[in-house]
Amino acid sequence: MMWVTMLLVLAGISIIGTVYMKYSVLMTILVCVIAGVLTVLNFLLFRKFPKIIKNVILIIGIVVCCVLLYIAKQKPLAYHFTDYTVDIMDTEDKMANNPKNSERYLERLVDKYGETDGILGMYSEMALYEDDIDKAYEYVEKMQDQNSMDYYKRMELVYLFDDEEDRTDSLYKLYENAAEAYPEWHYMWRMAGIANFEQENYTAAEYYLLGSLEIIDGDAIAYYYLGAASAEMGNNENAMGYFSRALEIGVDEEMQAWIAIYMEGMV
Repeated sequence: MMWVTMLLVLAGISIIGTVYMKYSVLMTILVCVIAGVLTVLNFLLFRKFPKIIKNVILIIGIVVCCVLLYIAKQKPLAYHFTDYTVDIMDTEDKMANNPKNSERYLERLVDKYGETDGILGMYSEMALYEDDIDKAYEYVEKMQDQNSMDYYKRMELVYLFDDEEDRTDSLYKLYENAAEAYPEWHYMWRMAGIANFEQENYTAAEYYLLGSLEIIDGDAIAYYYLGAASAEMGNNENAMGYFSRALEIGVDEEMQAWIAIYMEGMV
């Protein structure tokens, strides 16, 4: 009975190793097969064998299984995307709760997955927390896919947090590039519209703001800037309609005040 129990425990350990510790699948299958074969042999052939011989066979089987498990652990499986995503989310939570240990958390991710774009983005976030803009910029620039959503999000933060150098032009260009790369990305379309409004490119602002409203119609901020752009271009009728829609959806007091000023000027 002890023999069967020990072999079943080995099989269980190998299965747990595969599922949770990413052991090599072939190695763990082999361990299960050995454990199963020895168990079957115990029931069918070894009943008449002396106990000492059975114990020797048991010990040899256990040693072989342990060696195979050790080898299996040295050759981990390639990670699955779901594992990576869970680890990223878990690390982000840890960094938020204990930012002082962020570097240690990220080092563990690098040891497991290498320097992926997602991890480089998290390094840039850590650098921003430490007010090291140059380092944050360096990490983002190391990202392989510089047309990904994550790249645009990280680079936007770097530009916004940089107090030493005026990166406004670069930020505005980033909004346009992101909007064109991702037609479904409402935030970037709206920001590209606002950026062009700030540069007094009212036609371009109208283009991006209307594009953002095709994605999400109930955006009061987009309607406000559309109204402001139309007013600046002298399209008072359109401006009134956009402002009315913005007020209907709801805007803050500052925008309400600007709408009142624009409307007063159009009367």
